[in-house]
Amino acid sequence: MHRGSSHRFLFYSKELDRPSKSVELNGDEHHHASKVLRLNTGDIVFVTNGRGLISRCEVEDIGRATTRLGVRGLEVDARVNRPLTLALGCLKKDAFEQAVRQCTELGVDCCVPFASQKSHLKEYTGVFLERLRRVALASMKQSFRATLPVIEGAIQFDELIARARRAELVIVGDSDGDPLTEDPAQRSLMIIVGPEGGFTEREKTDLSSIGSIYASVSSNRLRSETAAASLAAVVQGLRRGRATGATDSIDSP
Repeated sequence: MHRGSSHRFLFYSKELDRPSKSVELNGDEHHHASKVLRLNTGDIVFVTNGRGLISRCEVEDIGRATTRLGVRGLEVDARVNRPLTLALGCLKKDAFEQAVRQCTELGVDCCVPFASQKSHLKEYTGVFLERLRRVALASMKQSFRATLPVIEGAIQFDELIARARRAELVIVGDSDGDPLTEDPAQRSLMIIVGPEGGFTEREKTDLSSIGSIYASVSSNRLRSETAAASLAAVVQGLRRGRATGATDSIDSP
């Protein structure tokens, strides 16, 4: 893969699969290809199914409602086997949107908003959740990712604790914590960042009771959305340094 090229356009089609010989772009993806980028037959683009595959494709036909692409080769096979889940306290909408955008670029596989005692917001509407999913989709394509993060609806703090128990490693962002030294490379992982007001003592006790590690990523006090992105970056950096590569690049036939 030549990730440095400024002309590598990534599209999304959930229909793409390994055996696919062709794939169609519809709706917004077709509009972007035909009206915004003004692609022509013979142009090379890339398509992801959001589930780990990116294929190299050639534009075969641009119709009124559909762009048809011929699949020319598998570019990336990066199906998730060590998922990274971000649980983030409900924030103001623009702040949460920023966190989703940045954490998608950094490789988060699932984003779970949660309501805790000091959260200013306790839930998000379905309309806003759909907006977050569109933000995640755009960020996936912009960052040339092969996986589309799952954006879940808000859960209560007690539900968060139950969910966190199932993770192999739980890391809580905390300005009073120590720099992260735990090796996250081979484990499913949940990172937890609280709302702007932080956690209550009872919530901290509950988090500690499930074996959570408290980690600091900066000597400064960070906003929650910044802390979420910073913690995701630290974890992914450790994974990249300590784990073997998880992607395959295959030349076109």
